[in-house]
Amino acid sequence: MTHSIPEKIAVVMAGGRGTRFWPRSRGHRPKQFLAMVGEGSLLHQTVDRLHPSFRNENIYIVTTEDLAAETRRMLPQLPAKNVLVEPEGRNTAPCLALALVAIERNHPDGVMVVLSADHYIPDAATFLEDIDTAVQHACSAHDLVTFGIRPTYPETGYGYIETSGEGRVVKVEAFREKPPCEKAIEYLASGRHFWNAGMFVWTLADMRSEMQQHCPAVLAPLDAWSSRGAVPEALPEAYRQLPKL
Repeated sequence: MTHSIPEKIAVVMAGGRGTRFWPRSRGHRPKQFLAMVGEGSLLHQTVDRLHPSFRNENIYIVTTEDLAAETRRMLPQLPAKNVLVEPEGRNTAPCLALALVAIERNHPDGVMVVLSADHYIPDAATFLEDIDTAVQHACSAHDLVTFGIRPTYPETGYGYIETSGEGRVVKVEAFREKPPCEKAIEYLASGRHFWNAGMFVWTLADMRSEMQQHCPAVLAPLDAWSSRGAVPEALPEAYRQLPKL
């Protein structure tokens, strides 16, 4: 018996303002557009390291209206329709719900790999191996998968993931907010806490099921918009109904 290889769809969240990097990072040119480290802008690097594991047709960018034109200009290799434009920022859940309803029309059996546009990851080969491990687990176990980075010092500016179990894939017990220094030292010593990378992998079907259960108010207006033809001009009305989540 052969198992079909799931279709991997990358969703890059690229609407951030990078306010902590002011004055280099500005509203019209946020940090993902800058060459902060390495070759090219962080956005270029994010897309480039997905090759050859992802086809350009399977890479989507979610950004805001004022950054959309520059995003398309910087990434001419992507189909223009793959730059999804939020009328306004409503935080992460609406951003990913928009990606879900846009992508599942063409890739109903796909697996979504959620990435940020402003990460620096020099070891692309290991990164792609980890994505494949996450994709295989998401498809076989129907779990929602997130990425943790083993901490090397007691950072207080990151969120943490508390885990249990052994191996490359472990169970998430809790998400911990940015801790005070004493707590960060405890997290570092425990061996069970990881920096929260903000990257996720899940099947589109499992994501839809979880959103319907846990945040239906985010999904319903976008489903209604999609059922009416997903006309871009009608998206602002749907977005105004979405909670910031």
